[in-house]
Amino acid sequence: MATNTPVIDTFLGQNPDLSDIGKLLIAVTILEAEAKGLLRSRNPNRPATEQPKPDDDWCRFVVHRMTNGCCDTRDLLASDVHFVTFNYDISLEYRIYEALSNTQLFSSIAEDFLESGRVIHVYGSIRDYPKDKIDNPYAKFADRDNRTIKENLDAAYESSQRLRTISPGEKADGAHQIRRAKQLLDSADEVYLLGFGFDENNCDLLDMDKNCDLTNRTAEQEKSLYFTNMGNHPNINRAASRLFLKTRSDLVGDHAVRNNASCQKSVRNVYDALQKDFF
Repeated sequence: MATNTPVIDTFLGQNPDLSDIGKLLIAVTILEAEAKGLLRSRNPNRPATEQPKPDDDWCRFVVHRMTNGCCDTRDLLASDVHFVTFNYDISLEYRIYEALSNTQLFSSIAEDFLESGRVIHVYGSIRDYPKDKIDNPYAKFADRDNRTIKENLDAAYESSQRLRTISPGEKADGAHQIRRAKQLLDSADEVYLLGFGFDENNCDLLDMDKNCDLTNRTAEQEKSLYFTNMGNHPNINRAASRLFLKTRSDLVGDHAVRNNASCQKSVRNVYDALQKDFF
């Protein structure tokens, strides 16, 4: 396209007349990925030609850490763990649900766990999971023999109505999710930013300059922040420094401490960061 905008959300925010068709195409892309089983692969964020080793399956490691030490279902349901995501797909919920529902100890509360507001989609999601499971009619999206083009587009349009962009006019639609995400960031003792690019719009949306500020906390406000920066990119380091430490440095060291608060960086992939650096 003539604008050559690098991020589709930015393009749609700047061209609101194209918002509906843009979200429709986003829904089509995600529904086709679901139908082809791509969201069930080890790492749905990588193309098939780059499928990595099993130890890059960070969702597997998150579920392990989340359930480790739980003696019964009450322990898991009482755990204060939440996920805030800017993604539209529900691949994370799918992985958590599949893991819990196939584990004897937790199978009876797999849906209860996810229905308790554990996952907040700041910009909406393609479906309500686990109520709308992947094995519903949407999963036949790519079944060209049994579904017409109109049926596919109708399904995609219905899903697209759940999505929002960074356009100011659409932020009000997700006010509840945004407020909840802000509260979680502010109150959390530990925050893990995994694969987060520190986009300025997203940081501003969640007031991260305040909720993740490590320089102005009392002795009763302990907080630990962990973030990944695979490749150790300077722009990520600078953004993290400004948000967490209120400095203009272009480099955050592996570990920084301010009073009773701390910040730790990993330059590994998400799985290795969780396994080798953060825990």
